[in-house]
Formats: sequence, C-alpha cells, structure tokens
Amino acid sequence: MKKTTEKTLSKQECILYFLQQSNVTSDNNGTEKAIRNIKVNQKISAQFKSLQSANVSTVIRYIIDNSIKNGNNVLYALNKITTFGTE
Repeated sequence: MKKTTEKTLSKQECILYFLQQSNVTSDNNGTEKAIRNIKVNQKISAQFKSLQSANVSTVIRYIIDNSIKNGNNVLYALNKITTFGTE
C-alpha cells in the first residue's frame, strides 16, 4: 500500500491534470467511442482476417474521428492521406 501511495503522490500532477485543464476529460469515453466502431465491424462481418487489415482500419478510423473532433473536412483529410507522397 505504501508503494502505491508513493507512486500516486509522485505522479499527482499527471493523475489530476484534468482538474487543472477544463478541456481534458476525466474519463476515457473518447477512446472507447473510437474503438467501438472497429469492434462492432469485426464482430458483425468477421473482418480483419489479418493484422494488417486491422491496422489499416484503425488508422482510417483515427483520421476520421480526429477530423470530426477538430472540425476539419473528413473527405479532405482522407484525400490528403491517399495522395501523400505522390505530389
């Protein structure tokens, strides 16, 4: 118990960061929402026969979610990554 208390106190600034910053949430709902679509697709359609296809799907979902969160155009972001390096 003493070790846990010491670790908690030494990391207090990181652990309680959300109290100091109003734009940081204290839960992980954003993360859970980000992986929910992937898990549902995997279960329903038996997708992701390989690790590579799971990784590709994760990257695409990540780009879509972050574009929406930041108020950016999703199609523009997806187009940018498909043409990256060909310009």
